Amino acid sequence: MKTPATDRAYRAENRKAWRDARSGDVAAWERVIESIRWGYGVRKDPRRALRVAEQAWRLHSHGDIANQAAFACEEIGDEAGEAAWLLRAAEAGHANCMVAVGYHLRYGLAVRRDPAAASRWYRRAARLRDPDAWMNLAICHKQGIGARKHPVAEHRCLEAAAALGSDRAKLRLAAALADGRFGTTDPELAERWFRDLAVSSASAAEELADRKLKGDGLRKDVRGALRMIRSHARRGAGWAWLQLGVEKFNGKRMRKDVNGAIRAYLRAAAAGEGRAFFNLALCHRDGTGYPKNRARALRYFEQALECGEREAATVLAARLLAGEELPRDARRAAEILRSVIADEEPEGLVLLAQLLRDGDGVRRDLTEARWCLRIAAAQGRDVSAEMRALAAVARKRRRRAPRVPASP
Repeated sequence: MKTPATDRAYRAENRKAWRDARSGDVAAWERVIESIRWGYGVRKDPRRALRVAEQAWRLHSHGDIANQAAFACEEIGDEAGEAAWLLRAAEAGHANCMVAVGYHLRYGLAVRRDPAAASRWYRRAARLRDPDAWMNLAICHKQGIGARKHPVAEHRCLEAAAALGSDRAKLRLAAALADGRFGTTDPELAERWFRDLAVSSASAAEELADRKLKGDGLRKDVRGALRMIRSHARRGAGWAWLQLGVEKFNGKRMRKDVNGAIRAYLRAAAAGEGRAFFNLALCHRDGTGYPKNRARALRYFEQALECGEREAATVLAARLLAGEELPRDARRAAEILRSVIADEEPEGLVLLAQLLRDGDGVRRDLTEARWCLRIAAAQGRDVSAEMRALAAVARKRRRRAPRVPASP
């Protein structure tokens, strides 16, 4: 909360930062740009922050300055500018920006998609001991996109990321140990890893509870898992309220209580759980616990999408394409699906591939459609029918291509 005293302190700090910046201190330039971006002691103005960053870049060409310029472009909404500044920062040796450039190239965000180049940037950042770079390399080796599909290489990348402190990598290694994915199965050691991670990671606590409920790779302990879920719910964990709602709704491991499930979903939604909004939308759509209300269901689907629930994107896009509850808008459906393409939700990827194949709402691009289907297949979705349809479209386009007459 800003007060006159803190505002005076910010202004004094900004004056000192400007003096240090003029004397050639790169860290001071970074503080100046950040204060303008966030409005600390000055009026918030991302465009002015970008102009100051351009001035500082001309003087120093430092990766941290280019990174701040990329942040300013993001706040302005200039995707192409953000990608260009990230590339400058990466070329100047900024490891986080190397990973960001790889991310943009892998998913084709404001640049032409190039998974092989993305993999090369991840390797450059990995040599600088960046855990996110090792994590992304592991994903590339798992899917065989941008790098050779290789379980041993994937395992080594995960171990390197875990050694550098990545909780995501530790969680994947614990899951692999429980499932025997890399040839070794040890449920007791996997459970110890999950418990260690659950102290600081909500996703680890959620996966541990889910695996113990189902006996998936760990010893099945329904009572212990439910005690754990209730304990986390009392502490306000959104995932725990969501899990309680699911158990009450299904009525398999707890007494069925639809109204109690809806109350739990509302508590989870208040904590920002996108899946809770999604389940509430399904209740309103199907008339479960509520009278049927399609308009409210759509609002909940939109809130779920804002919270990052990837299945909500597929549902909303399907509704826009069907044109029943909303006017048909293929362009908006494609934008929604592209916005969550990095989540790699299989059904959404298949739907986007169909739009790209038919040129419905987007420019026809059979190469990108094939890439979407390959990612969906890597997630376990059977895409053989879609691949055949794509091949048929490609053959038809080749037959229709005009023949170039032979030179005399």
